[in-house]
Amino acid sequence: MADDLQVKLKKLEQDIQNNEYKNLYLFFGVEKNLKNVYRKMIIEAALGEAERDMNLEIVNKENYDKNTITDKVISVPFFSEKRILV
Repeated sequence: MADDLQVKLKKLEQDIQNNEYKNLYLFFGVEKNLKNVYRKMIIEAALGEAERDMNLEIVNKENYDKNTITDKVISVPFFSEKRILV
């Protein structure tokens, strides 16, 4: 199991380095630090500082709403190739 995780994380790191992103990444589990590290890596690599204002949405349990999430998921990037919803 741990070997499988290592292979997947290595592939994710390669994708980030090559600027080749999947449409969806789902990070879950008890390793909060690991999730945060990879989330940060993707955000920093995929969006420049100026792009983050319009193309980075962070949703948490305080502002979660099914309709809001749906709207954000189907929104297109604004002056960017990518949009990130966390």
